[in-house]
Amino acid sequence: MTEKPAIQKVTLSSSIMHLQSIMETVERISEQQAEGQEGVNLEEAMDSAMDSLMPVINQAMDNFEERIDARINFLEYAAILENKFKADADYLAKKAKVLANVQERLKNHTKQLILENPQMEFKGTMKKFAVQKNGGKTPITYNVILQSMSNIVDPNDVGRFPEDLIQKVTVFQLDKSLFESKLRTQEIESDVAVVHPAGTHLRIK
Repeated sequence: MTEKPAIQKVTLSSSIMHLQSIMETVERISEQQAEGQEGVNLEEAMDSAMDSLMPVINQAMDNFEERIDARINFLEYAAILENKFKADADYLAKKAKVLANVQERLKNHTKQLILENPQMEFKGTMKKFAVQKNGGKTPITYNVILQSMSNIVDPNDVGRFPEDLIQKVTVFQLDKSLFESKLRTQEIESDVAVVHPAGTHLRIK
């Protein structure tokens, strides 16, 4: 059985090497013509060179486009997989949330049973259940609104706290949304923030 000849892959780099070889040939013919050698025709040499070069360039571009198509196909497939994985992740997250809620309800129910029946021992095949106090600081619930992190007290509630534990401070608050809007429209300049150009992304449609 006769083997098929191997197809030589023509690349852009190989076509550039081919072009370099042709240019060297044309340059040599040009020098010969300048020296007055007979039978040397630069115009014919250029035509012949271009005739031999164009098929190489065309083949190289075809191969290049094939590689681009392959990469685009891979990106499209990767996008499909990404969406599937996200959907699977959302589905699993919802299932995990349901199981967590069920587990929490069972824990609360078991805890209530233990508290209502202190004389009974709650023991499974692998675990023993009991109710114990939490460690760490005892929790405190406020019936007034304290701003998180800063512990700022509403002026109407100041008198409800010990006077020596209240400290009056001045707060400077930035209108961040308006500040950024004026920066983007170049209405103001500032050395505390930098407006960056919009980013770019690859769109597949």
